[in-house]
Amino acid sequence: MIKIQSLFNFSRKDIQPSVEEQKRLELDQAIQLFASRIDSSLNTVSSIKNFIYPDYTTSHLFHFENREIMHGTVETFLKARASYLAAVTSWAQRKLPDGTLGEHVEFARDSLRQIDPRLVGEKRYEKTDHHVVRFAKWAFYALSRTFTADEKIEKRTRRLDVLERRHSLEQDRVTALELFEQEMQEFLPVQAPSTLPEIASYFQNQYVNLSPRELMEVRTEFTAFQQAKKSYFKKLTQLDHTLDEIFGRSPLRRAIEEVTETEAEDTDDEVEQPIEHADRTIYKGSLIQPHVRKTVIDALTSAGGDRETAEFVARHLVPTGIKEFVLYKNEKKCEIHFDNPKEGTNSKSETKDRKYLVDQKLVVTFNEGGKIEFENGGYRIGVVSKDLECHLEKAPRLLRSSAKAALGDYLEKGLKLSLDLTGITLTKEGIRLHISPITGDREVPMEGGLVPSGVIGSLIQRFTSHDDVPFEEMEKSYTHFVWK
Repeated sequence: MIKIQSLFNFSRKDIQPSVEEQKRLELDQAIQLFASRIDSSLNTVSSIKNFIYPDYTTSHLFHFENREIMHGTVETFLKARASYLAAVTSWAQRKLPDGTLGEHVEFARDSLRQIDPRLVGEKRYEKTDHHVVRFAKWAFYALSRTFTADEKIEKRTRRLDVLERRHSLEQDRVTALELFEQEMQEFLPVQAPSTLPEIASYFQNQYVNLSPRELMEVRTEFTAFQQAKKSYFKKLTQLDHTLDEIFGRSPLRRAIEEVTETEAEDTDDEVEQPIEHADRTIYKGSLIQPHVRKTVIDALTSAGGDRETAEFVARHLVPTGIKEFVLYKNEKKCEIHFDNPKEGTNSKSETKDRKYLVDQKLVVTFNEGGKIEFENGGYRIGVVSKDLECHLEKAPRLLRSSAKAALGDYLEKGLKLSLDLTGITLTKEGIRLHISPITGDREVPMEGGLVPSGVIGSLIQRFTSHDDVPFEEMEKSYTHFVWK
């Protein structure tokens, strides 16, 4: 039997998310809501910001009859984003209570640098380092990154991005004040505006109360003021941030009140309510993940399987980016709809010897025997094994010689397999993956290796039916398995 080991990445502990992580999850949910309600291309923080700043009501996507939905979606996003930014800022202030924004940025950058300087665009060693020192640094940081969870790196990267943007915005505000003094100095009163909101108010009130006759009398001064004002705003548009962000204005027509901890945890009723039909229930938004996990856990443990292992499978086996979850009422069946077909790889592996493909729609059936099955080959696995000889080392000499003769070129060039993952059951040691070889158009494209044929191909077709993977082996080998 061909042994396919350690297929997926699991984490031993189910850690309760921190406030910061919860706020990020709420922001992700707000982004999903934006994409589903307004436009599917608006699926990142930056794309949504570019949409709502400047005035989103002038966009071709804005329809007057749906204005309340649009306003509500924008407000939900702004609240979630502000809440997440506040959580990250609070973290930085706890770490460096007396630190400046620049020091907070450097602290966040250093937290990534300690894992691997490459994460912040720096080299792992200096040009002046000797070869031995270079190798030692390279090896240390390579191991450090390998044994650091992707979630930890992602969290620190997001922190750095938030703090860098906040620092950049504050620098732009300082620049805006300096530009204002340069452009408007001859028009400024004795007590010049010292904040950007005061500047906005100054512009709004200047000359507005003059009668036409009075305006004619100060036409030269008014024209000069308008030119200086135009020059000021032209220079502001060259900064990194939008004018509304620089001035601290909300893109909403009504001001958004400060979000409290309780308010930030509220989510839109439309997202939270499942859609009930006679034969099925449809879950969207924040309801998806908990119901997918519960369904998989209940199915795997229905025959008395270990719940902890089932929780690991439910947490990591299902790819991310779920758009919709459909649970049938009168059938032991569910559907998982993703935003696009998924590909899973080990992000830290230097060799691309394994690949996992999942269709955009995954149909899962389950029975009382504790087995979940994937209809129509929902999971496909591509494997290239180039270390066949090492698997023969413990075999008797005669068998080893016969096997080497049969394998021939496969020993040198490797063996390439495409497999259907047809089902999963729990075992006492871990999980059993039910697999079957794939041939033809459905083969997983992989580099290197030879496709089995002849005697080897027949043996594989005959004897490849399942793979028992101990949990410890999965945990050790796939700590960096990710879905894209």
